[in-house]
Amino acid sequence: MKTRDKFIATAERLADQRGPRGFGLEAVLSEVGVSKTTFYKYFNSKDELSAEVVNLSTEQLINEIRAEFEQRFGNDPKACLCNILPIWLRKIREKQWNGCLFSKYCHAYPDEHEALFDVARAFPRAVRSTIVQLSRDIGAANPEQLARQLTIVLQGAATFSFMFNDEEQAKCESDAQAVMKHLVEIAVGGSA
Repeated sequence: MKTRDKFIATAERLADQRGPRGFGLEAVLSEVGVSKTTFYKYFNSKDELSAEVVNLSTEQLINEIRAEFEQRFGNDPKACLCNILPIWLRKIREKQWNGCLFSKYCHAYPDEHEALFDVARAFPRAVRSTIVQLSRDIGAANPEQLARQLTIVLQGAATFSFMFNDEEQAKCESDAQAVMKHLVEIAVGGSA
């Protein structure tokens, strides 16, 4: 693995384990086994490294979700909307994060004046943008509203999925899936 990639992987793991603010540059340097001089060849600061972690994770996860949509549902935006929850949760679990890394960054950087505020919101914005486009594609009367509602359910389900045991988790996910399908049906004027 290249040195730059080691920095990114280490920062991602530490942010997952300790929270985005729970570790310093020294911890990264120690685990990668390099000096500050080497670090500064690749990044200007820990914040820049953190931004790279979030940006790469966002790009990868969104691309994986879109690819799976294409593979499984082709050009059926309604099927994509109704099935985004299990795909998203499975993709997050495949990363073996201890909770949603993106949520951790959003909670760690709640102030819009902080350098990583916008970066922390890149993934939720990308998900919502995808949902808005799919909502438009199905002819939803109010695509922005539907996207907002589905995103709320999606985020709530993701949060609950990391909080409960397998049985309770499955019930929460099933309920969230039903709510999402219901919202999609209502949005396109179908039966509820």
